[in-house]
Amino acid sequence: MFPVLDFKRLLWPMRVTARTELPNELWFEIFKHLSRDTLRSVHGVSSLFHAISHPLFFRDFVLDPDRHDHEFIQRLNMYSSAPIANHVRKLCVSFRFGRWFRRDGRSFTSPNSPNPLLVPLLQAIPCFQNLRILECSFRFNSEIHFANLGLQALPSLQELHIHGGKLYCPHNLTGSKIRVVHFFFTAIPEIILERRREGESRRSFLSILDPETLRSLTLSPSYDCSPAAWLAYDRDLFATFRNLSSVNIGCDGPFLREVHTFLVQLPALQHLTLTGSHRRFREFAPSPDGETLSSGLQSYTGPCEYIPIFLRGTSCTRLAINACCTPDELRDALEDTSCTGAVRDISLRFSLAGACGWKSPQELFALLPLLISLELGISDSPA
Repeated sequence: MFPVLDFKRLLWPMRVTARTELPNELWFEIFKHLSRDTLRSVHGVSSLFHAISHPLFFRDFVLDPDRHDHEFIQRLNMYSSAPIANHVRKLCVSFRFGRWFRRDGRSFTSPNSPNPLLVPLLQAIPCFQNLRILECSFRFNSEIHFANLGLQALPSLQELHIHGGKLYCPHNLTGSKIRVVHFFFTAIPEIILERRREGESRRSFLSILDPETLRSLTLSPSYDCSPAAWLAYDRDLFATFRNLSSVNIGCDGPFLREVHTFLVQLPALQHLTLTGSHRRFREFAPSPDGETLSSGLQSYTGPCEYIPIFLRGTSCTRLAINACCTPDELRDALEDTSCTGAVRDISLRFSLAGACGWKSPQELFALLPLLISLELGISDSPA
């Protein structure tokens, strides 16, 4: 059993009410003598409690200048000190600086506006030597030079989340690559990398990731954008990711070519998840004798419109349709690929109109001779 520290009970014998404010120094003296390994939960009664207890007891916390007062630099120095930083396993860092921009009347249109908090935040990240998960959020129009994040100095890092911002990597890497098992790039902006020296080759996030370590990749674009253009910059590196087994990509129909080119070069791919809008407007269809995805692909989650493009020649055991379709549309997609012989589990999402007009279910299930589990959802949403 882990002990539970309840400050209401702790302070009651002293006849101190719950509204009493204790100074930070006293909170610090109380907390620093308690074991971080045996404490399960803390119930605070002071408004100052969160600010002082958070870095001392929780294995994960947030570095966000917008959540703190003007003393953020002092707090940052305390958080990144060895007694605290060595215990942190998950860290969320915000580089949005919304309060600083609003206070000084600055514009968000300049991608590299100077900020006095930027350098201290960048210098603090390598201090968390035992970090397992790092999440970094950036302004929508900011450029991010991967080398400036100091991630090579985090030997225990397993998951890296980048939200927003334009990732930029040098063509010729001078240092070691980032060794992470899971990489997430969400809110991917439109690709505007025109501010480059003439003749300089463009690179993106794949070039900085260690291909031997990466096992899971998630790419989620912002509105009306596509990760395909970012992938194209590292096209010559696709085949080096021999251990990448799980991929989750959001991509609209008109931009599937580069995504397909990437996926067919992943020999260890087992789990594929796709999402996207404008799925019926596709400018790419693989040739019948073209390359196919890995024969070891086990599960597919995505719209039925993408099945003929990505599942031809595969032997998935699980299919999950995550966008509304009609039974006839699904049947046609499965017939075009001949990929259903090994399917044992299937999850479907039919539109209400399509389900009401479904006259011949046997035509669909005849394509699934090994099916043992069926999950069927009906929705009146067209998406």
